[in-house]
Amino acid sequence: MRRVRREDAPALAAIAWSIVTAYGLPRDPDLLEYGKPRRGVYAELCAEVDGELVGTITLSQHPHDRSAGWVSKFFVDPLARGRGAGKALHAALLIEAHRAGMTWLELSTLTVFHEAIALYEAHGWKRRRSTHGMERRYFLRLVD
Repeated sequence: MRRVRREDAPALAAIAWSIVTAYGLPRDPDLLEYGKPRRGVYAELCAEVDGELVGTITLSQHPHDRSAGWVSKFFVDPLARGRGAGKALHAALLIEAHRAGMTWLELSTLTVFHEAIALYEAHGWKRRRSTHGMERRYFLRLVD
């Protein structure tokens, strides 16, 4: 697990594109934005297995709550699934959120991402009613 570097961008974008297009979803230009400093992004992490990039996750400042984080761009190469990369990325994200003093996290996803939803729910994320564009919204309280 490590922070994303500018030179990681093509490999991480390829992972994201492959997953998005495999589900028949339109390509999102934001998925090409890896390794570039962006306002509000706290941590952009990637996972490597045997020296090859296999996944990514991003933690940003929540757009409506300064004490919260927004999780996005959580992708794990389908060929690397089941080897712990998703769990490791999730754990590293939680460490970064705690370091930043965040009290809770939020994310949105689509119902077609069954593997991601299973991981969220297995790690205590709670579904909340979505009022915005994505089909599912989840939150995770970090402190009680």
